[in-house]
Amino acid sequence: MMRAAGFDLGSPLGFVIVINLGGIVGMLVGGRLTAAANCSRPARPPQASRSSRRRVSSRWSSSD
Repeated sequence: MMRAAGFDLGSPLGFVIVINLGGIVGMLVGGRLTAAANCSRPARPPQASRSSRRRVSSRWSSSD
């Protein structure tokens, strides 16, 4: 579609590839840093307000 409109594909495809490679490298580095810091559980979600009647999942209960 872009080529039919007269646009070059080299620069946009290069940009997409570089952005995706950066995301992959960032994910791998972040995983290594998380493992090195011994982070075994995800961060806790914000607590529900007192006026809220919804129950917070027991998966997030503090059993440390």
